[in-house]
Amino acid sequence: MSQGPRWLAERLGLFLCAGAIDDQLLATIDGGWEHWPSKDSTVYSGQDSELTTNRRYRASRRLYPPVDVQEQLSSTIGQLLPSIASHFEVALTSLEETQVLRYSVGDHFAKHRDGRTGGQESVPGRRRISLVCLLSAPQDYAGGDFVIFPTAIDGHGRGLGLRLDAGELLAFPADLEHQVTAVEQGTRLSVVTWAS
Repeated sequence: MSQGPRWLAERLGLFLCAGAIDDQLLATIDGGWEHWPSKDSTVYSGQDSELTTNRRYRASRRLYPPVDVQEQLSSTIGQLLPSIASHFEVALTSLEETQVLRYSVGDHFAKHRDGRTGGQESVPGRRRISLVCLLSAPQDYAGGDFVIFPTAIDGHGRGLGLRLDAGELLAFPADLEHQVTAVEQGTRLSVVTWAS
């Protein structure tokens, strides 16, 4: 079931910001990402806080943009932190380093919760809010849907897929189950981070 992001944000109390990343920064990213260094994305393993690669669970590449682009992304998203904190009525004082991710054909991220990392079950001060911002236009790829699994809609936590526009940012509680379905065509770029 795929719904528009505005409908879901309103219905579930999520934070949605169109144009969070401006067209100039999107154009800079679009013109350079293919030349940036990258490595396989990692996940926490088991009950410890060790990071490992597990492509069956999370298949994507983390891109390493130039320092100026990384700083622009962090600054732009950081400026939204007071509005996000107010929206969720929580104190948020810091962001983890932003991660630019590339999902190519076949890449995905299985159902998970960001608030439960390194064997920690939502420890206070760690990953309270997750933020994802699309850097690719929806027509640039097929598949690669961002799917959330809320129980507030139907009591069963069925997956609700949504596609954000390029530059649009979605913030949600880090304990909300979500996934990225396999990309079927093209390339999906996003930036993610977590607030605490």
